[in-house]
Amino acid sequence: MITIETTFAPLGFVELPEGIKKVDMSAESKRNADSNTFVQLALLLGSVPANVLAMWIFEKIRNHTHKPEFRMKINQKEITDLTEEGIRRVIEQEIDIEMK
Repeated sequence: MITIETTFAPLGFVELPEGIKKVDMSAESKRNADSNTFVQLALLLGSVPANVLAMWIFEKIRNHTHKPEFRMKINQKEITDLTEEGIRRVIEQEIDIEMK
């Protein structure tokens, strides 16, 4: 399972790629200590490769990553390289940790 937390709230409400399922059927929108709205969602990847999820995430956020308030975490790990490759790398690391 991969958990995503981001200030890009629309990510929680768009259709997921085939083979990826939300564990909780509704994304949860909250406010953090800085009063920024963010969304949390938990995803089951099944047999979907990490690069499919990374490509999907990047396609949804790429026009928003330049905003100073944009943040994204995967399994509580802050994404600092908001490229498709950077997102894929973190997803793969988190999958490896979970499988150990």
